Amino acid sequence: MPDTITTLAKRLAQLERRVRTLERVRKPPPPTWRDLPLTGNTTVIEDIPTPQMRITEQDTLELSGQISIPGGRSRDESVLALLPEDYRPTAPRRIAIASDTDRRPLHLELRVDGQVLLRAPTTSTIKVSMLSLDGCTCRLDDSEQP
Repeated sequence: MPDTITTLAKRLAQLERRVRTLERVRKPPPPTWRDLPLTGNTTVIEDIPTPQMRITEQDTLELSGQISIPGGRSRDESVLALLPEDYRPTAPRRIAIASDTDRRPLHLELRVDGQVLLRAPTTSTIKVSMLSLDGCTCRLDDSEQP
């Protein structure tokens, strides 16, 4: 009887290893990054990868990279990029972003028509030369943001 239990335990351990291997293989590949289509009000910083975007399996839009503002000045509600149709949120979203500006919180406003706007709640013109999109995420559906 002890030999039977030992044999069954070994077979069960082998089976568990095979299941873990199959689960690892079955896991979908991570979503691929795409270039973010910038407008004429922005440029790409040299030696820095192009700003990019992707949609995760959880229906979340992720942004990455840095954007340069020519002349070091921008206006509130200036259009930075235009999202392709399949990357647009179903409800307007606002995302906090990092920048080189002094003491002003800046946001990206993502509209349902695909426009990505720079928002500065306290002023109409902004002294800013670089925006960082790293870590910017938002839900694409109508549910509450995480």
